[in-house]
Amino acid sequence: MKKKIRILHVLSSHIYSGAENVVCQIISLFQNDPDYEMIYCSPDGSIRKALEERKISYMPIEKVSRSEVQRVISETAPTLIHAHDVRASIVCAMAADSMKKNRLPVISHIHACFDSMTRVSAKSVSYLLFTHCFSRIFWVSKSSLNRYAFSGMLKGKSQVLYNVIDREKLEQRLQEDLASYDYDVVFLGRFTDQKNPQRVVGILEQLEQRLHPSSKPLHAAMIGDGELYEPIRELIKEKKLEQVIVLPGYMTNPYKALTSAKVCLMASRYEGTPMSVLEAMALGIPVVSTPVDGIADVVESGVTGYLEETDEKLAERLQELLTDPVKQKQMSEACKRRFEQICDLKQYRETLEQVYRESAVW
Repeated sequence: MKKKIRILHVLSSHIYSGAENVVCQIISLFQNDPDYEMIYCSPDGSIRKALEERKISYMPIEKVSRSEVQRVISETAPTLIHAHDVRASIVCAMAADSMKKNRLPVISHIHACFDSMTRVSAKSVSYLLFTHCFSRIFWVSKSSLNRYAFSGMLKGKSQVLYNVIDREKLEQRLQEDLASYDYDVVFLGRFTDQKNPQRVVGILEQLEQRLHPSSKPLHAAMIGDGELYEPIRELIKEKKLEQVIVLPGYMTNPYKALTSAKVCLMASRYEGTPMSVLEAMALGIPVVSTPVDGIADVVESGVTGYLEETDEKLAERLQELLTDPVKQKQMSEACKRRFEQICDLKQYRETLEQVYRESAVW
């Protein structure tokens, strides 16, 4: 008989975005399995609403600190910890190491290789110093692993685990939205430096100029929030693009809005494997993006979308898809086929279960 495994998922953020979406996906895969109990732990914030909607057990903390994580360990008695960013991994390693003689195992899951991790820096070195504490390190793309400054020293315990999407649940959520939308292009993501929303505005401005004067004006949406939301709103106003680009803000269920579009636009500086790209492909929406990291791993340029370096080429590719319905439909169907190839929920769960069972300390 299998022993029950209680897993504490720890994150440093209090919002709901890509990595948080991945954690919710993981928990949902095990939600009806009596052999597993999973608890989401992070600073309190807007993430609470997303977890309540998904009926996920939540342990809010003041901040990701050694003392707070130790308190949660004492209260929840986990079998192991699954930490989902660099800070959480380091803090959990310190907290777990001091709790008992048989060290509580920690799995580190890196969802994006930030610039500070690609060179010798305080962050990259600090993480390296704690890697001996991790039973396994998951990276969400080959490029995320390879870009880490000290990746060569971690090959033995590192494993690439591409993100996955449950398309069935995605389509169920799509049906829950009774509103109607009419967008040509959608950007879906956090308004952060990583996602480069300023560049998205510039590309859409070029696209509008390419399409003008057409009978139907461009209608684009940038869905999300974040620290750059207000600067982006001001930029759109400054460029007099208020009639072209709308900012719906954060949407708990953006999928119907996404499916109203003919194309998904990304301009990220770096990525893991963005959930918004997988969601777009699952719903048959071609992706036009900068050729970075995990996006380049899943989007086949010329087949399921386009990967281009310059704003001019990105705008040109968007125009191509908006004005050629035959090509757009071909790419839409190709997106769905590609999604089926890369998103194997069964294999994803089996990989996690194997690592959880191997890591667990009884």
